[in-house]
Amino acid sequence: MKLITRLNETEQKTLEDMRDNHKRKITRKRAHSILLNQEGYSFCKIGDILNVCSISVSNWVKTWEMDGIAGLIEKKHRYDQKS
Repeated sequence: MKLITRLNETEQKTLEDMRDNHKRKITRKRAHSILLNQEGYSFCKIGDILNVCSISVSNWVKTWEMDGIAGLIEKKHRYDQKS
């Protein structure tokens, strides 16, 4: 299992806010997964907690490492009306 680099205070607070308040469920899950990884949970355990596969968690962690907060936000899809 890969653990992300230690979160700074701003990242921690931003991720907690995203986890608790973001309008998109998937973005809330992604933020929560980074917070759980920071606490030392395995990808499999995080997947169990969030009801997603461990591969998704692994991908979210990789995306976090490459793109930070911006990488966790769900991109707008063509079929979205007002998101």
